[in-house]
Amino acid sequence: MKEKMLRNHPFKQINLDQALPEGGCGGILARAGVGKTAMLVQLALYSMLQGKDVLHVSLHDPVQKVSLWYRERFLALTAIDHGNVLKDLWEEIQGHRFIMTFQVGRFSIPVFKERLTDLTAQGIFHPKLILIDGYRFEEGAREALLALKCLSKAQGASLWFTVHIHRDVPVNHQGIPENLREILDLFDKILMLEMAGPDLHVRMLGYAAKHGIVRSMTLDPSTLLLTENGNDLPTDRRTKCDRDSQCMGDSLD
Repeated sequence: MKEKMLRNHPFKQINLDQALPEGGCGGILARAGVGKTAMLVQLALYSMLQGKDVLHVSLHDPVQKVSLWYRERFLALTAIDHGNVLKDLWEEIQGHRFIMTFQVGRFSIPVFKERLTDLTAQGIFHPKLILIDGYRFEEGAREALLALKCLSKAQGASLWFTVHIHRDVPVNHQGIPENLREILDLFDKILMLEMAGPDLHVRMLGYAAKHGIVRSMTLDPSTLLLTENGNDLPTDRRTKCDRDSQCMGDSLD
């Protein structure tokens, strides 16, 4: 079942199955309510199914709610009847996840470093992937992001963030907020989420775009699985989306 889930996972459609390097950084960008947290959990489950340890840091939800996100996304990903195999797999992959929460406004890099060091120094958990949900990219974001990248590299891990696109902040032709311009070069990959009618449209920008492996996919927003026409950018045809993404890839690198 695990091999089948990995083989059919939608992330393969946009080369997201290729892990970031240690200290590498990815961002999931979208407006409120589009599905940033759900996509972050989907990314975590994909890594957990591969046997990689994932640290999920939530800056706005309690542990119980984050755990519920994981269970709902797992059940949607399996799409089979409940049974002993499903239960055993769920229990197995949960051992590859650790949830860490902070009260709103209480997150700081020194405190996070202390809590992370406690986990690793005592041999409790050694994450290969660190997910930070709800981080505010405000003034001083570049210095903070550089510090987090250094911390993750020292731990032998990579980073992913959810990034909220505010409606009152100007965006460029690709939907990237202007207030993120000064930190775009720190991201190796960016997932842009946009609703297109009843479907969720996902584009990947960044390093992969510059190297000609840009992909776009359309997902069912309730399951985050591919729709019937989910892989809507053929590999042998360049579209405006491809060209725009490649231009953004140049700026990111």
